[in-house]
Amino acid sequence: MATALVFFVNGAALGGIAPNYPSIKEHLHLSGEQFGLCLMCGSLGGFLALVFAGNIIDRYGSRRIVFISGTALCLLLPWILTAQNVFAFCSLLFVSWLCNGALDPAMNSQAVIVQREYIKPILSAIHGCWSIGGFAGGALVALGLRLRFPPLMEALIVDSLLLIVLIIAALNMLPTIETEIGTESFRLRRPGAAIASHITLPSGIVLTIGALLGLAFAGEAAGWDWSALYLRSTLKASPDTAALAFGMFAGGMALARFVGDAVVHRLGNAKALWLGGIVSVCGFLFAVSTTVTAVALAGFALAGAGMANVIPILFRAAGSVSGVGTGSGIAGASTCGYIGILIAGPVIGFLSDRVSSAFAIAIVGSLVAVSGLQGAKILRRTNVPQ
Repeated sequence: MATALVFFVNGAALGGIAPNYPSIKEHLHLSGEQFGLCLMCGSLGGFLALVFAGNIIDRYGSRRIVFISGTALCLLLPWILTAQNVFAFCSLLFVSWLCNGALDPAMNSQAVIVQREYIKPILSAIHGCWSIGGFAGGALVALGLRLRFPPLMEALIVDSLLLIVLIIAALNMLPTIETEIGTESFRLRRPGAAIASHITLPSGIVLTIGALLGLAFAGEAAGWDWSALYLRSTLKASPDTAALAFGMFAGGMALARFVGDAVVHRLGNAKALWLGGIVSVCGFLFAVSTTVTAVALAGFALAGAGMANVIPILFRAAGSVSGVGTGSGIAGASTCGYIGILIAGPVIGFLSDRVSSAFAIAIVGSLVAVSGLQGAKILRRTNVPQ
């Protein structure tokens, strides 16, 4: 429950920012390409954090990193809405995603550890809490815009409540510092014990999983960062309806993740991976091939549903490679995976300005299918059941 709550807090905090991107873009008078470069600054912060996160988690424990980075993230995110110029916007994105880059592998390390103590798959449900948080954040933004509530005031109130939940949850997470690969037991290591390196750079099978995560992350960025922008700029939807696009994407992902564990249990991890990739691409193509707002919303929901189980399964694979610590494996793969987010923003922005937003989202969203199909083959080289 503690781990699930941390995932919810992270999703809700981020979900309260992304739906405001259309208004931020308009306020700063940015083109699609310029806005994509701004988003890249945030991704760069996350990437730099992940380079060091793995060994820091292995040394100090994921619970401590969740507490510190999660607290900083909740305190920083609302101020993105106050950016009056491009430099301030990029700086706030960079620092916020620096914190998120440390929080991401830390909470996923806890999720993998908890999963090992369960007979049935629960990773999809835990990640589903992240998606529920994203849906809640997006829905609150849409409601606030409809009621003309000041976005900054709403963000400050919501993130203050999220911070309280995060602190309570983090204090109740497992105190595990390192987990023995291939066993069901924990091995605790004294905080501050020596580690081999301060930098987590992926190699071998972890590098391959990281590359597939990069493709999945890029597809997720297409829905996460650009769905609201697409409805606002291309379909000329109202600000509150555009914000709902993000909520539908996160909501579809959440619903699929809560039934995803049953799907994985029935089909196996490999089949669930390639099936999710194909469904996600169909959703993206459905969303951008129509001029009807309601149909586009349904398409983004389907894209989120298809993507739901791809990333959790790849995270589990990264944390289950023989001879690699859970934190190091996940952070190493995430380091490589964040390159996908790093590139996705500028690529979508570039293609949006020169071709169309529909074409850009369709192309980048299609990368999820590649991730799912190839990921199904990679699982054979990890300790994750087929």
